[in-house]
This record gives sequence, C-alpha cells and structure tokens, in this order.
Amino acid sequence: MKSQNQEALKELYTNYNKELEIANQKIKQYQQKLAKKYTQIYTNKLTTLNDRLSKLNDKLDNLNYQFLKNIEPYVKEIAELYNVDYVFTNYVSYDKKNVIDLTKILIKKIKTHK
Repeated sequence: MKSQNQEALKELYTNYNKELEIANQKIKQYQQKLAKKYTQIYTNKLTTLNDRLSKLNDKLDNLNYQFLKNIEPYVKEIAELYNVDYVFTNYVSYDKKNVIDLTKILIKKIKTHK
C-alpha cells in the first residue's frame, strides 16, 4: 500500500511539474508576444513623431531662410538701429536626415568705443 501511495504521489508530482512547465512556456510566449506588440506600437509612434518634427523643422528652416533673404538688404540699417558695428546673419542647415535643421540669426552687439 505504501509503495502504491509513493507511486501515485510520484506520478502526481511528475504531472504537476509537466503542467507547470507548459504554463511557464505559455507565459513566456505571451510575454514575448506583448513585448513585440508594444515595441511595434512605440516604434510606430516614435516614427510618426519624428516625421512630424522633421516636417516642422523643414517649415521652420524655410521660414528662417525667407526671413534672412528678406532682411539681407537691410543689414546695414539694422546695425545702425541697434548701434552696433556688425550684424552677423548665418544660415546653417545640417543634413536633412531627421537630425536637426537649424537656422541661426545672431545679432552680435559690439559697441563702438570712441
């Protein structure tokens, strides 16, 4: 009788371990599925945001370029208005690989010492 009970317990324990292993495999598969799903969702959102930022940077780049083109003829007058010796206008555009499109307008005040 004792031997039969031990056999039954051993079989029960073996079956329990198999079921536990199957459950753990299912949990791992579900975790991988969720990770893949959310990685894809966040990748898509980041790509969309990056595209929007790129478009906004292009618009800003264009507006600043237009501003610089329009201001160019008046640089001397601006220097006189601000009582400075120099007005530096720099149009700087980095590669358009969604990194940064930057336009700088720098008015540097260098007072005339008399």
